[in-house]
Amino acid sequence: MPSTTHCDPIELPAEIKPLLTGKTVYCSFSGGADSLALLLFLKEWSTKISFTLEAVHFEHGFRGADSLADAGFCRDICRREKIPFQLFRIDVPAHRLKGEGDEEAARRLRLEYWRKIVHNPGNSLIAVGHHADDRIENVLLRLFRGSNSSGLSSMRAVQKIGSLTMIRPFIGSSRTDIEEWLKERNENSWRHDSTNDSTRYRRNFLRLELLPEILRHFPFASDGIRQSLRTLEADAVCLEQLARQEFERMKPRFALEELAKEPTALRIRILRLFLQQLLHRPGFVPDSRLLERFEKLVASPRPSAKIPLRGIPEWKLTLRHGVFQLEPAAAGAVQEKTWDPFDESYCEWGDELTFRAEILKPEQVLYSRDKSSAFFDADQIRKLMPLKITCWQPGDTLVPFGKRRPVRLKKIFADAEIGGSERSAYPVIRGADGSILWAALLRNSSIEPVTEQTRQVLRLSVIQKHLQHQC
Repeated sequence: MPSTTHCDPIELPAEIKPLLTGKTVYCSFSGGADSLALLLFLKEWSTKISFTLEAVHFEHGFRGADSLADAGFCRDICRREKIPFQLFRIDVPAHRLKGEGDEEAARRLRLEYWRKIVHNPGNSLIAVGHHADDRIENVLLRLFRGSNSSGLSSMRAVQKIGSLTMIRPFIGSSRTDIEEWLKERNENSWRHDSTNDSTRYRRNFLRLELLPEILRHFPFASDGIRQSLRTLEADAVCLEQLARQEFERMKPRFALEELAKEPTALRIRILRLFLQQLLHRPGFVPDSRLLERFEKLVASPRPSAKIPLRGIPEWKLTLRHGVFQLEPAAAGAVQEKTWDPFDESYCEWGDELTFRAEILKPEQVLYSRDKSSAFFDADQIRKLMPLKITCWQPGDTLVPFGKRRPVRLKKIFADAEIGGSERSAYPVIRGADGSILWAALLRNSSIEPVTEQTRQVLRLSVIQKHLQHQC
């Protein structure tokens, strides 16, 4: 029986507590000590604050039998605790993109799945087991990359990623605190991921090699870094709030004269908000080269200038008549790719989007309202091969899923409040006959839908690469 007399070393962060009531909380449950403690911790709190708790386990396909044993352990724990359990096999090695490492691919794929698992983002939270020691590792990694205070303090108790809200109840607790909490409840068995022992991963190298050496010479370093992080986060939140206020004041004009009056710390954050809004990409982060060119332009204005956006080749940031705006990188140019998803699992669209094809059994399909996937009857869609991925064209129409009459894409863009200068960032997939099967990230068509007679399902999905580093 669990001990009934103990002093908890872990407290629920104050910023998380008011978010829980009435929500569905999806707990990321790997089976390790951190996630096991998180699941049981949230279960205890669900009896004090009314919310629904579910466990989600991702089987990454890295470690064969050990990985499957992790999944079995998690399922058994959830049966014991009477917590709903979902298992997703995402097979990272088979879906790694060119140039991606294991960790990057795993983060990207998990985020893709979260966007489909969380059906009601406004009333849901995703709980992850990151703790204070993870945050120290994260700040060092980001320090080496040259991040500002917002980047250095990005692993926060509450974090928005697009429409998703992630919470980290253990962000103020150490790994030792978490294991002590488990042992006080007679929980002495959890899973160990052997990949955490390999120093070929940068984060593992920090944890296993660099940090122990730092602590040997500076025993107070952990407490000092945590205090610095608290201060950095407070500074970053203040700057982000001020930048948001100034951004709202400036809209809709993004004038060089106004920007030049702002401190650099606010100006670069205003730029980020400006680009995120016009690109409809809440996770977009300007890189150091873009910021450097932007700052030089503010310091030494010119009548006109162009700044490319790394990873988004179809757009450029321009300065005309003293006002910044987004313009197509090559006016009138239409990007087109031919793709047979039955022969090629992936198709790149510029540097920012990748399309992926999967053949599924009907019972494997996980439907959601998310617009990053479209499903078709695989046998029927073959007659429309090869597909073409293009920009939209004036006069294009699409018959929306569940409807019979075509709708102009222009109207679909307008309903989604996507302006004319932004629309070429939304590719469309056409059949060999020119019909639009899918307006990616916007609307699915009614062409060759999945029915009761469907034997195989073709799932097409689009991956926004800028999201891969955020989870």
